[in-house]
Amino acid sequence: MDADPMKPPEQIKSGTGRQFQFVRCIGTGGFGEVYLAEMSTSSGFTKMVAVKLLKDSVENNPNVAQRMRDEARLLGMLRHRTIVRADDLILLSGRIAVIMEYVPGCNLTTLIDPRFNNAPFPHKIVLAVIQNVASALDVAFHRPSPVTGEPLEVLHRDIKPGNIRLTPDGEVKVLDFGIARSDQFDREAHTTEYQLGSLNYMAPELLTGGDASPASDVYSLGVTFFECLARERFGWAGEAVEMHAAKLDKRLVELNLGKSGEVADGMRQLLLEMIAFETGDRPPPSEVVQRCRDLEAQLAGDGIEDWAEAAVARLMDSEESADEGDGVLTGRTLFEEVSTASFHPQAIGMFHEEATLAVPEADVAPKKFDLRRRWPEFLILGVVLCASTYVYFSVNAISDNDQYARGRIMATSPPAEKAPANGAKAQEEAAAQAAAAQAAAAQAAAAQAAEAQAAAKEREKEKAEKEASGVLAAVGIGSVPMSLPVFVDGEPVGATPIDGLMLTLGKHKLVIKDGDKSVKKTIKVKAKAQNRWRYLRKEGKIR
Repeated sequence: MDADPMKPPEQIKSGTGRQFQFVRCIGTGGFGEVYLAEMSTSSGFTKMVAVKLLKDSVENNPNVAQRMRDEARLLGMLRHRTIVRADDLILLSGRIAVIMEYVPGCNLTTLIDPRFNNAPFPHKIVLAVIQNVASALDVAFHRPSPVTGEPLEVLHRDIKPGNIRLTPDGEVKVLDFGIARSDQFDREAHTTEYQLGSLNYMAPELLTGGDASPASDVYSLGVTFFECLARERFGWAGEAVEMHAAKLDKRLVELNLGKSGEVADGMRQLLLEMIAFETGDRPPPSEVVQRCRDLEAQLAGDGIEDWAEAAVARLMDSEESADEGDGVLTGRTLFEEVSTASFHPQAIGMFHEEATLAVPEADVAPKKFDLRRRWPEFLILGVVLCASTYVYFSVNAISDNDQYARGRIMATSPPAEKAPANGAKAQEEAAAQAAAAQAAAAQAAAAQAAEAQAAAKEREKEKAEKEASGVLAAVGIGSVPMSLPVFVDGEPVGATPIDGLMLTLGKHKLVIKDGDKSVKKTIKVKAKAQNRWRYLRKEGKIR
């Protein structure tokens, strides 16, 4: 008998005997691997799925594991045609795995790069792609939570061509919500050892330490828009308004939109606004959707469905032949151990709340002291200090003026009996209260400072334990000149000099960007070794 689809997920038996035969590795990054797999059940149902697993080397990192669970929870809530769907969160051979829909086709990177696609990339299709991605961003931010009813306010934070996929049917899918953020989560992983996002697509405010917002996602989409039109990289944003303006002038002059006729001016204006320096000058995702739709309607040619039927299908073979490799699990069959959802649609709808309950997990690291998140407390403390100081000096000033006035009266009036000094007592009591408030505020400030010091010691202790365990080791990366962007295993980790970067033991791909040149080196991180590398421009090598 089939399980009741109306029961909550924890009441549905997950022992359906599902097994996953891994076909090939279709993607890999610093934390995880994605495989194409054939899923089959004991009833004979089969389906091709994408299985995302944490790498063995980071499986014991609670922050990384939690981030993967957060990704599954987000995708469980964000049901939309342009967002890749997550169906389940399970354990496979002791490894956390997210089961996602398999999206056949090719990434936008393949369509843009002339080395893979020497055919034209019609502007009508470009506008359709940007419109679909903007729609996904708008839905992710404004869709209400099924639990609270409040907007989820999900930010992707890593929009780029490599995270946008097209199918032969003309569907556009936004991938990799692995570093997405939503303020609706009570618990969110913070992977502090790594800088999140791709530097070439990061908005200027993020490069200078600002907060992510829908406008920063629009900026990343604007850079992607430029690269689709120009068929080449846009490059880093300028961190100052003058630098950014100079770069925009140069890059937009080089952009040839002649084939778009009268629509060219509208496309150029939309692009200019999307990659504006100031966040307030960028249009919201909903406006990007409408403007792209209006511009697309004015251009002749096939729509995205007719165009993709031939263009995407032609590029699928070349992309599959350039997959990440066989992977250690290719050809193996793994059996499901623990499931947190079922394939009943009603149960999947409730998956977002139960997704992390059934899967055993390492304790999430305790929250560290974070000045940016504690600013309301410091603001209140500052107000208390200012108010107590104001009261203290006001009371003293009133007392001095009162004594001065009494002195003049006594000099010009005959002696009289002394009246009870009720006013003076009230002033003394007010002064005592102000002094007490000031002492309490000073005590609170001292407690905050002690907490910050303790948190710093805890971070150092944690770092030392990881290094001593032999799982991770500290790495230092320098360069001459300094302030060059650094990537490890395809992920940005900051700019030189970098000290204390924690990496798993073994081989890693190190890339240092020096202008338009990428200098690469395979490094091997060892336990209890110096693990330091340095790039010298005059030699053009990493040593």
